[in-house]
Amino acid sequence: MKILFPILAIALITGCASSKFQYQEPAEAYKGKPLVLNEVIVDIDLTSAKQPAEYMTEEQMEDLLKSEIIRLTSEYDDISFDATAVDGLKAVINVDYLRVFSYGDSIAKPKFSGKVDIMKKDTLLGSRSFEKSTTSMGGAIANAAVNAQVGVGKWDEKDEPRDIEAVGITFVKIMKKF
Repeated sequence: MKILFPILAIALITGCASSKFQYQEPAEAYKGKPLVLNEVIVDIDLTSAKQPAEYMTEEQMEDLLKSEIIRLTSEYDDISFDATAVDGLKAVINVDYLRVFSYGDSIAKPKFSGKVDIMKKDTLLGSRSFEKSTTSMGGAIANAAVNAQVGVGKWDEKDEPRDIEAVGITFVKIMKKF
């Protein structure tokens, strides 16, 4: 019981500290309905101790994250992307991305935080920020495999797109809660 109480207290505090969407008045017409996006704008602020030529640039990361988010929306019923949707919304995604190097030019899991604004044309409907996080590659076994590769310096520029996909999953899950 002495151990259980602190664990429950930490879980409660963590759950309450997580950011939820902050809505503006016009959002009522869209809340609780499937989210249809017709535009996705991504801005990444990349922090990296170095920029080896093989690694993606900030612009390449933005393009990849945008395409991943659009692709991932097709995997859910409550969020979609349709560039021609007349009543579609715009997602403006800002990411602070820290590329972490481990051994030589190999990387560890990135740290990222960010903000999502959901807009109707130029009118803000809702906004949600979140604190630093890192990527999760699915279940415990997949994460353990990635952590093992990171631990021996085998996670590198060929694997960074998987990190970007994991960041995209995080943002799509956040937007689903609009």
